[in-house]
Amino acid sequence: MESKENEGSEFWFSIPMIPAPGNAVKLFTEALVKKRVVLVHQSAVIRYCIEHYVIERGHRMVSVEGNPRVEDLAEADVVLIEYNQHSDALARFWKQQNKDISIIMITRTKDLKCSGDWKAILYPIKVAQLFKCIEETKLEAIAAEIQAPRALSGRRILMAEDNLVNQKVVIQMLKTQDCTITIASNGQEAVDKARQEQFDIILMDWQMPIMDGIQATKMIRLFNKEIPIIALTAAPSQRTNCLEAGMDEVLVKPFLPAELRDAIARSTMPPQSL
Repeated sequence: MESKENEGSEFWFSIPMIPAPGNAVKLFTEALVKKRVVLVHQSAVIRYCIEHYVIERGHRMVSVEGNPRVEDLAEADVVLIEYNQHSDALARFWKQQNKDISIIMITRTKDLKCSGDWKAILYPIKVAQLFKCIEETKLEAIAAEIQAPRALSGRRILMAEDNLVNQKVVIQMLKTQDCTITIASNGQEAVDKARQEQFDIILMDWQMPIMDGIQATKMIRLFNKEIPIIALTAAPSQRTNCLEAGMDEVLVKPFLPAELRDAIARSTMPPQSL
């Protein structure tokens, strides 16, 4: 080290390094292929650093200090969240909204017990550790996807829903089922599409502009008494009204992806398959 008064100090050092394995770059670039990542962290510095690495590899990234938007969660493949007293409950809630989402907690607690719904990585965050954790989660999700039966394959679904976020949530819930979803933004549009096109089932929101789900169902029943209609409503008190209007089943929001898929499967399977 060299030091001069009133001028400052100059120092240097050497660190022996071992060359990285030949597949290191491949590990980083393949770990998050075409992934959509949401980062929830209070530190602007940490958000900036992680966002830099993820975007640099060509992936979509949304980083927030507080609660992420519902539409971001609906489209996300991976959520990175700072561990705190509320994060475990948030993780369970997010998994209810999107069972395919992978959640990774960022924590300083070495003996943190991870539930089956999420994994954890420790500070200081190492890039290799971060991407390895995401890659393992990705592989598990792929394996589960291969093994999961696509009970709704080929189903043609008409969804009457005016809320864009709710549309995206339902589409996300059914994205692995190999079914076709057509959107109607109000009750009148649902009636028109049901009259003009062939569908296996209708998902009917209760409260919509122009014509609500109750009136739309009554109109559809005038020319089609067979097609199953499932009510999607945030008002449990409307269950009786929905059934009396001609709907076959009622799902109360928020519902789980499995509940939606099971309801569609029950309503569309032929009697001998039940």
